[in-house]
Amino acid sequence: MRVAIVIPPVRDFYFTPQRASFLGPRTLSEILRRNRVEHRIFNAVRGRGRPIPLPGELGYLAPYLGSRHFFSGYKRFGVEDEHMARLVADYHPSVILLSCFAFAYADDAISLAHSLKKALPNTPIFAGGAGISAHPEYFLRHSPVDYAVRGEVDASLVEILNAPASFSDGGGVISDRAMSDPHSSFRPALSPVRESSDTCYYSTMISRGCPGRCSFCSVRLGFPFHRKSSLSDVDSLFRTLEGTRKKVHVNFEDDNLMLDFDYFARVIGILDLHTGGNYSISMENGIDFTVLDREKLSFLKNVNITRLNISFVSSNTSILARNKRCYNPDDFSEIALGAASLSIPITAYLIAGLPGENYRSIDRGLEFLAGLPVLIGISPFYAVPHTSGFFDESVFEHISPSTCKGTSFYPWNDCTSEELIRIFIKARALNIGRRPAHDGHGHVSLNYI
Repeated sequence: MRVAIVIPPVRDFYFTPQRASFLGPRTLSEILRRNRVEHRIFNAVRGRGRPIPLPGELGYLAPYLGSRHFFSGYKRFGVEDEHMARLVADYHPSVILLSCFAFAYADDAISLAHSLKKALPNTPIFAGGAGISAHPEYFLRHSPVDYAVRGEVDASLVEILNAPASFSDGGGVISDRAMSDPHSSFRPALSPVRESSDTCYYSTMISRGCPGRCSFCSVRLGFPFHRKSSLSDVDSLFRTLEGTRKKVHVNFEDDNLMLDFDYFARVIGILDLHTGGNYSISMENGIDFTVLDREKLSFLKNVNITRLNISFVSSNTSILARNKRCYNPDDFSEIALGAASLSIPITAYLIAGLPGENYRSIDRGLEFLAGLPVLIGISPFYAVPHTSGFFDESVFEHISPSTCKGTSFYPWNDCTSEELIRIFIKARALNIGRRPAHDGHGHVSLNYI
């Protein structure tokens, strides 16, 4: 068996190295390596995008392009589909694993799938990843993929590739039944992201899923259970960093990693051991601020966290309660001020456009954050199939998946696109005076996944 793992290009306003870790394909590669299966990763994504016309389905954004504090234009981050298909065809794979890390990028995966099938008509294509897990039937209807994989496949990947019908529901949707056990474990992967003159940057995920059930979150679609890697596997993971001459920075892509603080502390102890203390960390999605206190903030400071990324969501307590967030703005202020007193840079994410929240309410949340020592990140609400309020799959047959991006500012609920963009531009303007707290690039983050 010879397996091609293929990562499609991305079309969007911007793309960052943090989003280019592609831990899913790296995990597949590790599983195949351990099983001595010949394989190769084909990554169509390129870090430097080139301008392309704004897609027709996003035409409503055209009047805002080039506005102060808004995006200048749309880009394609990656090689052309036909070129990538030729590279894969020259490898002569017996199986293709096509990745889609978010449903919002379904069109990019589907476009490449057509080119792959044209170049290799007799080679089965398995599509997987968080984007597929959200709505596997969509990909079977709209693309030439042979199988759409829902959820995790760590336990049975090779068996699935050898006998897919044994794992299929009869319609082409595949699930790894061995991963339906909430107590099953997995081996983490470590993905090199970039390298500077003095630091090697990596991403990893040592836990999956989240025990929370926030209504707007799609994590459970790909990872239905909250599970952790064993500490022995974490040790094996970080042991590979021994002897690294440069400083090591590890970004944990976990969701709510610090819910088990003892586990987290032991993980950091292992990282410290294998890097000789020459490390720093970040957690893009990994902190629920309600589990933090002064002692834990001091711990984070001592283990060299470079930025505290915490989700504020909203200052409207009724909206928070509706979305199963049990706190109030004062709780957030206490943590933000505590982190600032320790000189920990903070990015606070406000979700713009939640169901039931209007522009005035969102703006009050923005003004609240403006009074705190934080960098403000705007996360425009976007729908994902099978999340709360969007269980009807037919909704997604009449719109483009591209509207399911935060950068699309699509009016899913009570706010118009114009209002969402006004919030985004205002946040960027507020951040201009806070450049010492920026990430070094002078821009506001948008949180997607």
